Amino acid sequence: QVLDDDDHDRAIIYFEKGRINPTVASRNSLLRVVWYVHHVVLGKDTAQKNGIVHVLNMKGYTLKHFDRIGEKYTRVSVLDCLPIRWCALHFPSPSVEKDTVVYELLVPVWKHIVGKKMRTRIALYDEASDLERFGINPESLPESMGGKRSHQEYGAWLEERRYKESQQPQPQNNGGVGGQGGE
Repeated sequence: QVLDDDDHDRAIIYFEKGRINPTVASRNSLLRVVWYVHHVVLGKDTAQKNGIVHVLNMKGYTLKHFDRIGEKYTRVSVLDCLPIRWCALHFPSPSVEKDTVVYELLVPVWKHIVGKKMRTRIALYDEASDLERFGINPESLPESMGGKRSHQEYGAWLEERRYKESQQPQPQNNGGVGGQGGE
């Protein structure tokens, strides 16, 4: 979900990792969603200039959700392949106790996956309201984190994106691979 920019004009991408059903969503389809959202955000000049902040809601997240290979693919594709300035990775989890599997096992793995530079930009805290001290307006967060944004607003954003995508010119088929086929 793309939220309003923060006080520093950085784009914010919000992700509820616990809502993903790993038996329904394939690794590749999740990676396509991640790519799409990042490409949409990179269309904003402020995101290219000031960077992107990721907010991960870990409510409901368990070891069943963790996919080491999928996490690595996401990191490689987003950090190494896209021209993104990652500014921060926030884990505000008011419903997750610090001694749970997320904090004890997975956050150290993520810190390793994201690399040395991003490791220093990971913030862990208990209350979503703590995001305010990082310039993120708590009211722009989804209701599931105590904000004012409803999931219906996200649905409206998706419909708007679908409309914009449908208005884009479609690429021409050149008759095969490398434009060499079909005649």
